[in-house]
Amino acid sequence: MNKRITLTLLILVSMTIRFSTNFGAEFIPGPNGAFYLLQVRSILKSGFILLNDFPLVFYLQSLLVISLKLLTGFDQSESIDFAVRLFDSIIPPLSLIPAYLIVTKIIPDEKFFSKISVAAISIFSYTYFLLSSDFQKNIFGLYLVLWLIYFFIDYIYENWKRNLYLSVLFFILISITHFGTLLFASSIIIFYLALRLFYTNFRKAIRYLILLIIIPIIVFYIISIISPPRTETLLSALTSLFSEPVLITLFSFVPSYSIYELINILIINCALGYSYYLYTLQIDLPQKEKTIYLTFAGTTFLFASPLIGIEWAQRLYFMTYISAIPIIAFIIKFNSSKKRIVIGAIIIYLLLSILAYKSQPVISNMTKPQYDELTLINNQLPKGKSNVIISRMGLVYWCGYIVSPLIGTEEVVTKTWWESFDNIFYLVQKKDNPPFGEFGVYGKPYKEPATPKSAELFFKGQYFNLYLVK
Repeated sequence: MNKRITLTLLILVSMTIRFSTNFGAEFIPGPNGAFYLLQVRSILKSGFILLNDFPLVFYLQSLLVISLKLLTGFDQSESIDFAVRLFDSIIPPLSLIPAYLIVTKIIPDEKFFSKISVAAISIFSYTYFLLSSDFQKNIFGLYLVLWLIYFFIDYIYENWKRNLYLSVLFFILISITHFGTLLFASSIIIFYLALRLFYTNFRKAIRYLILLIIIPIIVFYIISIISPPRTETLLSALTSLFSEPVLITLFSFVPSYSIYELINILIINCALGYSYYLYTLQIDLPQKEKTIYLTFAGTTFLFASPLIGIEWAQRLYFMTYISAIPIIAFIIKFNSSKKRIVIGAIIIYLLLSILAYKSQPVISNMTKPQYDELTLINNQLPKGKSNVIISRMGLVYWCGYIVSPLIGTEEVVTKTWWESFDNIFYLVQKKDNPPFGEFGVYGKPYKEPATPKSAELFFKGQYFNLYLVK
């Protein structure tokens, strides 16, 4: 079969699976799906996002909304909902293209079937499917990371300046897409520069040392401009990155991950360990390939380590399937005699990933009766006043989309809030609460906000109570 046809068919299959998730519920699935609806609507109204965040995905989705409104008879709300779901269904599967190019660069002489099998990890692995609906910034950022990796590797092999400029371009795009993927991309570059520092002469080593100092400063500056609260998150990593390690948490039997996620991260760590064992057996491996391999081995070890604290593991583990792609390509390069076993294991893993993912129900944080009740609440709020709605994580974005753009969780309420707004309401869901919590649908669900003693019942519905505090 023609290579392009095979690539196209695999992309279409991946799109179909993502379509079935994104359009598998009446409202956008996941705990925080409404976050995207809220941000896109704000851009269409004012040109700016409502809540400080990395903005690229929201602006791209806004352009898609405008196109849909011109081409269809959808109203704005329908266009926003459809565009956000459509974007997450059709863009991530395109990751197969840069993934295939990366694998081809590492093992150019292998047959097409071997290369496409490794590349298919980018669009059929369990983690890839998990990053859907309310993880759209994450998955789009990783799509850009794959292009960054390809052009960066190609620059290392060919030394073409054009590829270096394209690498810089994709790094810039990543830097306005997602916090976690920016750290991931930065780690890849920093690992590479650190290795070059030890493998080069003194004159060039000074240049790499300067870059090693400048890049973290630039990344920190970008984060401080786009999302200032995340600078505190980044600084806290210095003390909390290895606090409450996942390994210890597992032995304490505290629900944190599904069995599928645990198996997935175990497979990545095993692949990393096996690849490093094979690497130590290589005698004539060119310096460029040593550097490339160790760059991705180091990045994968950092982001997939079971010694990482449970809080940071939630952010870091999900990205390691990307760095595992070149790692597995190197396994085939290092031990081509066993490639059939490796390819067979990949195919079994991908098929099981699809089955495991599709065995789980598609759940939204919103239902039609709840939506209607929130609309009724919106109609009863005092007009001409600044009304703030405090609610639990996840529901807070639906409140912003349906009821009031002034929203927050109880953790962010400060004294200035009481001085700045006319009315502060607490919204408490009392029926049909979704299962989402800090660890997704595993572990305890998010708690409803604790209403102050002075709160007065303002609205009593079938699903929600709204309390007026001020």
